[in-house]
Amino acid sequence: MQKHVGAMVETMAKESCERAFEDEVGATLERGGNTDTEIVNGTTYVNLGATGDCAWPTRGSGHSYASFCGGFILMGAINKKVMSASIFSKMCSTCEAAEKTAEKEKKAPVYPTHDCFRGCRGIMADSDSSWRGSSKAMEPKGALSTALGLGKQA
Repeated sequence: MQKHVGAMVETMAKESCERAFEDEVGATLERGGNTDTEIVNGTTYVNLGATGDCAWPTRGSGHSYASFCGGFILMGAINKKVMSASIFSKMCSTCEAAEKTAEKEKKAPVYPTHDCFRGCRGIMADSDSSWRGSSKAMEPKGALSTALGLGKQA
């Protein structure tokens, strides 16, 4: 049940972010006219204003960042709607079970096919399953992954 609901929520979030991005582009073009656009090889680029923030449950004192998960959202400057988001996790019980079994058997881990959240999972951007950064590194990685995902609708 959780897999079906989770997939549906993620699909709806992506569609909502795509609509928010399109609304922000429209609002930006209305305000700035053609001065904010550039066309390169048939692709129109628009200078958008945005703000973003990262949050994680256990924030450190500046010396220790020990949170296992976090999230980053990017909001449009004009419409104040969420245009993109990323979710971070340093843990996955399925992957960890495979690694623990492999360690006992002194073999390479064999990961079963599953919906893994370990790494960076961008709603608009491509996921980065190899990311194993610290909690402190979630904020710049979130800013980059959310911004790179803008305008890449399928």
